[in-house]
Amino acid sequence: MRDLGTLGGPDTSPSFINERGQVAGVSYVTFDPPPDPFLCGFPITTHPFFWSEGKMVDLGTLGGTCASTATINNRGQVAGTSNLPGDYVLHPFLWDGKLMDLGTFGGTFGVANWLNDAG
Repeated sequence: MRDLGTLGGPDTSPSFINERGQVAGVSYVTFDPPPDPFLCGFPITTHPFFWSEGKMVDLGTLGGTCASTATINNRGQVAGTSNLPGDYVLHPFLWDGKLMDLGTFGGTFGVANWLNDAG
């Protein structure tokens, strides 16, 4: 068992691990609730994280209050979802050293559910 730490809040939830031992999950970044917890789905502001070789990296958000992970591949890329500024729009993202908005098919809601090793 290993303590991964947090991104500044009270809890971390590791959700996925790849064959290289890298971990992706979500962590609270504060002890304070977001402006509208209903829009985030969490009682405290969250950010996705990437953990490798003892270091936790805050992946950030696409400008909104909350974000979470959906999966990690064996290349260490992470896919997930993030609120945009104002928290009413949700987009999928890909993280490969930087956060990339994958957009939607024209709506205000999109999610990433899986990521293969080709990215």
